Amino acid sequence: ALAIAAILRWRYRLYFALLIAFGTLIAVGGHPWEASPLLGGVFKEFTKTNAGLSLRSTPRAVPLVALGMAVLLGAGVGALGRQRPKLRVGSTVVAAVAVYAALAPLWTGQMVAEYLRRPENPATAEARYDYWLHAADWLEAQDPQTRIFEVPGSDFASYIWGNTVDPITPGLVDRGYLARELFQWGSPQSAAYLEAIDRRMQEGLAEPQAVAPIARTFAVGDILLRADLKFERFRTPRPKQMWDLLTAAPGLGEPVAFAEALPVIAGPEQPLVDEIELGQPPDLVDPPLLSAFPVLDPMQIFRAQPVPRPLLVAGDADGLVGAAGAGILFPEQATFLSASYATDAAGRQDLLDRGADLLVTDTNRRRAHRWGALRETTGYTERAGEVPETYDPSDQRLEVFPGATDDAFTVTEHHGATVTATAYGNPITYTPEDRPAMAFDGDPATAWRVGAIDDPTGEVLRIDLDEPVTTDEVLLTQPLTNVRNRWLTQVALRFDGGAPVVVDLDQSSRELPGQRVTFDERTFSTLEVELLADDIGRRPRYDGLSGVGFAEVTIPGATFSELVRPPTDLLDAVGDASADHRLVYQFERQRANPLEPVRADPETSIRRVLDVRTDRRFALSGTARLSTQLPDDEVDRLLGLPDARRGGVTATSSAHLPTNRARASAALDGDLSTAWTSIYDKQEGHWLALDLPEPVTFDSIGLDVLADYVHSVPTRLRIEADGVEVATVDLPEAEWAFERGHTVHLDVPTPQITGSQLRFIIDGVEEATTIDWYTDRPIVLPVGIAELEVADVSVPQPEPWFDSGCRDDLVAVDGRPAPMRIQGPTEEALDGAGFAAEPCTPAAADTGRAADAGEAAPADAPPLDAADVALPAGAHEIAATPGRESGFDLDRLLVASDAEGAPLAGPALTSVELPEPPSAAVASAGRTSFAIDVAAADEPYWLTFSQSWNPGWTASIAGQDLGAPQVINGYANGWLIDPAALGVAPGTTVRVDVAWAPQRVVWVAVGLSLVALVVCIALLLFARRRPEPVVDTAGVDHRIGGLDPRLVRPTWFGSSRARTGRATSRR
Repeated sequence: ALAIAAILRWRYRLYFALLIAFGTLIAVGGHPWEASPLLGGVFKEFTKTNAGLSLRSTPRAVPLVALGMAVLLGAGVGALGRQRPKLRVGSTVVAAVAVYAALAPLWTGQMVAEYLRRPENPATAEARYDYWLHAADWLEAQDPQTRIFEVPGSDFASYIWGNTVDPITPGLVDRGYLARELFQWGSPQSAAYLEAIDRRMQEGLAEPQAVAPIARTFAVGDILLRADLKFERFRTPRPKQMWDLLTAAPGLGEPVAFAEALPVIAGPEQPLVDEIELGQPPDLVDPPLLSAFPVLDPMQIFRAQPVPRPLLVAGDADGLVGAAGAGILFPEQATFLSASYATDAAGRQDLLDRGADLLVTDTNRRRAHRWGALRETTGYTERAGEVPETYDPSDQRLEVFPGATDDAFTVTEHHGATVTATAYGNPITYTPEDRPAMAFDGDPATAWRVGAIDDPTGEVLRIDLDEPVTTDEVLLTQPLTNVRNRWLTQVALRFDGGAPVVVDLDQSSRELPGQRVTFDERTFSTLEVELLADDIGRRPRYDGLSGVGFAEVTIPGATFSELVRPPTDLLDAVGDASADHRLVYQFERQRANPLEPVRADPETSIRRVLDVRTDRRFALSGTARLSTQLPDDEVDRLLGLPDARRGGVTATSSAHLPTNRARASAALDGDLSTAWTSIYDKQEGHWLALDLPEPVTFDSIGLDVLADYVHSVPTRLRIEADGVEVATVDLPEAEWAFERGHTVHLDVPTPQITGSQLRFIIDGVEEATTIDWYTDRPIVLPVGIAELEVADVSVPQPEPWFDSGCRDDLVAVDGRPAPMRIQGPTEEALDGAGFAAEPCTPAAADTGRAADAGEAAPADAPPLDAADVALPAGAHEIAATPGRESGFDLDRLLVASDAEGAPLAGPALTSVELPEPPSAAVASAGRTSFAIDVAAADEPYWLTFSQSWNPGWTASIAGQDLGAPQVINGYANGWLIDPAALGVAPGTTVRVDVAWAPQRVVWVAVGLSLVALVVCIALLLFARRRPEPVVDTAGVDHRIGGLDPRLVRPTWFGSSRARTGRATSRR
C-alpha cells in the first residue's frame, strides 16, 4: 500500500497518505512516553486536554491506518487492472491472498478470543445459562419501584461460561439496575457513591452492617450476587467472601438461589492460590452460582423525606459508607453533603436553620484518582494547595463538588518538613502507603517506594525542612518490609540544589540502622535524593519487580510529623451555632486487607485534627480489630493464653500468613482444622519455636502436615534445644490428596532430646507451586503444620468471648489517654472482624504492655473519661496507637456530642427521631417522564428521585416549576416542596410531574435526522443523472497530468503509452 502511494497518480492519494500518517502518529507517535519525539510530543501535550483524553486509548487510531492502507491498496489494484486488463483478475487475487495471509487470526480461528467464545447452539447455551433466565423472571416479578444492585462490580463482564464484556442483566430485565464497571455510569455524584461501596468490596474491607442502609439509600429492592464471575481475570472478590458478607448483613432477607452451590475455582492460567485463598476462615461455604438477597423495608425510587432535621455532612460518599458501617446513617433522613453548597451558602444555611445534624468525616480527600481498575484507584491524601511534581495523565479526578476549595476537602498537614517526590508506587494503581512522607516519618516499617513494575531511575525524593540543619551525615535505609526483589545501588544527594554527592549503596542500607553517608559539614534546608541505579538495570520490561526507595532518610536534628485535617467548610459555615446541633466526628483509618500480598496499610494509626468551635463535651467510641502485625506469642497473650512465664507455652515462628489463625500456637491446639502456615516462596529455614516453663525429654515427635497440593510438605527437620542443634531428621513420605485441608500424620523418631527452648527448623521440602497473579511466575506455596506433638506439650483453646480489659493505651486526646474496652467473640476476632471499642472506667484501666513493663502514664497527662471528654473551643489532636504496638488497630473513631453539648453515645447515637413524611406513589411512568402523587401533605417535604443527579431533571406541580434539583442523599435529585407556598389546600393529594428536559432536544434532533433521510432518499430516486463529458485524450502526456480524465481515477504514474480515439458520452 505504501509503495502504491509513492507511484500512484490520484488526486485523493494525499488524503489517504495523511490518514495513515495521522493514525500512526496517534497510535505510536508518543513512544517512548518519557521522551517523545517532536510530533509525538505535540500529541502527548494534546492528550492532557479534555479533547485529547476523550480518545481514551491510542490503539483506537489504528483503524485510520488500516483504512488508508486498504484504500490505497484497492486503488492500486484498480489502476493496474485498467491499464493492464489481463492482470486485473490475477492482481486482485494476489492482493486478496496477501491480505488474508497477513491477517493470521482469521485463518487460524482466533479472530474471536477464546474467552469470548460461547456455544452457538441455543439448546446447549440454554442449558448452561438457564439459571440466569430463571433469575430474570424472578427479578421482573419484584417491586418495579425498586432497583437491582448487582455485586460484585467487575471491570468487564467475564463469567465462568464466557465473556460478554457488558453485563447481561440489563438485557434480561426491564427494571432499575445498579452495578459498577470500569467505565462509570451516571453523574459524578452517583459514580463516586457507587465506587465508595464497591471499592470496599473489591479490597476486602466492606462491613456487613453497611450493606442494607446503603442499599436502601439507593432504592435497592434486591441485591443480586453473581458468584459465577471469572473472578481471577480481574481479581474481583471471591464468591465465598461475598456470600459471607451478604449472609451476615443485617437488614437483608433470606437469599433466593437460582442455581446450585458449586465451587468456583480459578482457571489454570491464574489459579489465585494466594494469601487470600489460604488465609480465609475455614468455615466459608461455596455459594449458589446466582442468588438474590431481598432488602428488608426497601425505599422507593420516588419517595418523600422529611424536611426537619436533615443530616449535613462534611465529606463525601466514602463518609456516608463509613457512617453506615458505624450505624449512624439513616436512609429515611434527608442527607446532604456540605461541599455541594460550595457556591450556595444560602442553601446550606437553610438546612442549618432546619435543625440539621452535623457529621464531620475525614473523607472527600484531596487525592489523585485513576480509572484503570476497580481497586487501588485513589492516591495519598495531599496537602492543601499541593501541586504534583510531575504530570500524571492517568490522574483524572471526578468533579463531584464544582466550586469547592480546599476547606471542603480532607488534607494533610506536614510539620517540621514537607516531603514530596516525582512519583510513588506503580504506574497502574495507586498505593498511598508508598507515598513520599513515609521515607521521613521515623518509622522503618513504612517506606517511600517507586518504580514497581517500572524503571525507577531518575525519580527524586525531596525533603524541604521548615528550619535549616547543620550536619555532616545522613542515614539511608532502604525498605525493610513487604515484597523486595531489587535494591538501589546508587543515588545522588543534592543540598539546596547544589552539586550532587554520588553515593554507592551497600548492604548496610538494607538493614537497620541504615547506611551512614558522610560529607563535609554543611547547613541546608532542602535535601534531594535522586535514584541513579539499581541491581536490576534497564530492561525492556519490569514485570514482577518490586519498587525501590527508602524506609527512612534520617537527617540528624530534623523532625517530621503528618496530621490529617478533615474538611472545615461545614463548621466554618455554622460557627458558634454548632452548639445547637448534634455534632459527630467520624474518623476512619485508611487500611488495606492484610492478606493482600502487595499492599500495606496507608495509615498505621488515626491521627486527626479535631476542630471544635465551642466548648462542649463528647463521648468516644469506635471500631477496633486485633492487629495482624503482632508476634505470635503477643496474640496468644491478648487472647488470655498463658505463656512460659505463667506456666504455659510461648509459641513463636519465623513468619506466618498475615492472619492470626496461622500463628505458631495453631500447631499445638489439638485442632486439625487450624495450622501454623508459613509465608510464600522459599520454605527452607522457616521454623517453629517453643519456650516451656520447664525442660521436657522426648525421643520422637508427631507431625500432622497439610498435604493438599496447595501447601508444600516438609521432608526434613533440624531440631535445636536450648540454642544448640541436636538432631536432623528425615520425615516419612506424606500421601497427598486433592482435598483442601487434607492432613497426613507423620511419626518421627528422634534421638533423646531434653530442653525447655525447642526450635524445629524446616531443612527440606517437597514443593508445591502456583502462579503468582502479579508476576505471572511460579512461586512456592507455604508449609502448613496442623499439629506438632512434643512430650504432651499443648496450648489450650482461648475463651469463646474476647475481652481486652480497660486499656488506656489505645487512643489519646491532646496526649491524654482515653481508656476503652474491646469485646467480642474470639473466633470473629481471629478472622479480623471489627468489634465495638467503648469507654471504660479510667481507674480500671489495664495499660496492656505498659502494665507488664511497669510503666505508667505521665503524671502530667491523667487519663480522660472517654464517656465524657470536655474539650474547649479550638484545635485538638486525637491519635490512636498503632496496632503493632497496642495489639489493636483502632480503625474507626466516633467523637459525638448531642445538641446543647452533652456527650452522645449508645442508642441515642445510633438512632434518630424524624417526623413521618407523606406517602408518594408513582401514578404513571414513561421512559423520560413520571407522574407522582403525594398524598395529604400539609408540611414541607423533600421529593426524592433516586436517579443520578442531573440539572436536566425538572419537576412541576400544576405547571409551577419547582426549580433545579438539589443533590440529596449523596447522589439523587431532591426538590423541596412547600404545599402552603404553592397554594395547595391541606390534605390534598398533589401530582408532581417529573421529566427529563434534554429529551426535547433529542426529539428535535431525531426529527431533523428523519427529514434529512427523506431528502437523501428523494435525491437518490428523482435526481437526474449528469452525463459524462466527451473528452479527447489523444496526445495527452500523462506524466505531466494534462487534462486526462483518468486523473479523477487512480492511474499509474509513468505510463508512456496513451490511448487515442474519442470517448463518446451516452445519454
